[in-house]
Amino acid sequence: MVREQSGVVEDVATEVDAGNIGVNVGVFAPMGFFHFGGRKDLFFGDLHAQGEDAINFYTEKTDTIERWYN
Repeated sequence: MVREQSGVVEDVATEVDAGNIGVNVGVFAPMGFFHFGGRKDLFFGDLHAQGEDAINFYTEKTDTIERWYN
């Protein structure tokens, strides 16, 4: 949403039923510590695009089991 009047923004922000609202930003993309999928179960898939899940998506996980004898 792009607005110059803060009163309109405040009205919309309090009335709209949404998890994320972007005001006067080119691309709304919150930082990793903010929720991204919304509040209404809008997330599809098994990994989120930010935070720890983003690292997990681009990381090849390997399990290593070792046993050492003395």
